[in-house]
Amino acid sequence: MFEHIGWIVEAKIKEGRREEFAAIVSEIVAETRKDGPVIVALNPGSLLASKMVKEGFGIAGNDLRIGAEIIHKAALSDEFSGASGKYFDNDIGAFGMLHADAQNAGTCQSVITAIEAALAKLKN
Repeated sequence: MFEHIGWIVEAKIKEGRREEFAAIVSEIVAETRKDGPVIVALNPGSLLASKMVKEGFGIAGNDLRIGAEIIHKAALSDEFSGASGKYFDNDIGAFGMLHADAQNAGTCQSVITAIEAALAKLKN
């Protein structure tokens, strides 16, 4: 049923840094998973009607179904089948450009190191 998707991850990151983070992770994924499952960095939509938006911004937010629909589409449609390592921005309804840091091996390694350190803390 989910033949086109390996993981779908949404990271809550400072505004303006989301694309950078997604691009770095996407590049790593593209290089390490060429023959594996499709892994796409996905922004389901900004200011969706979550508790965080309501409490943090004091607004009702946009319909949560916006995010659910794009995640469903990413998991089941052929549109995403060749998109491994890319970043999909649902705010613009299209795949976005990779950030230059995504092509910087040192930056990519720093992200991997940080993720591994965070995982190690969770295991202890």
